[in-house]
Amino acid sequence: PTASAGLTPGKYWWTAALTAAGERITAGRGELIIEADLADLTPPYDGRSQAEIALSDAETALASFKASGGKIKRYTIGSRTMEFQAITDIMQVVSYWRIKVSNEQSRRQIAQGLGDPRKLFVRFGR
Repeated sequence: PTASAGLTPGKYWWTAALTAAGERITAGRGELIIEADLADLTPPYDGRSQAEIALSDAETALASFKASGGKIKRYTIGSRTMEFQAITDIMQVVSYWRIKVSNEQSRRQIAQGLGDPRKLFVRFGR
């Protein structure tokens, strides 16, 4: 804990090497990702990705647009202000972010060794 306390969050690469009698052998290497300590963060922590936050904001804008009967056309999402003329404009934004979130979830599952959720394997037997 003392040695790692000074490390800032981010990616680090490591190498383990053995040396003896002037020879050097690499025993292993890899990548280490250090994440921020949630206890040290002062603003409320939101663990969602940028795409997940944008999708949530776009879905909120869509719900407001529908609830107002299409009368509310200007939305502030994060620090950006958007203006939509029709529900199809909002639907395109929602669809875009849904695809981004789906791709992120697929990459996460593949990285965890769970396979690609978009692929279905079928075995036919007798």
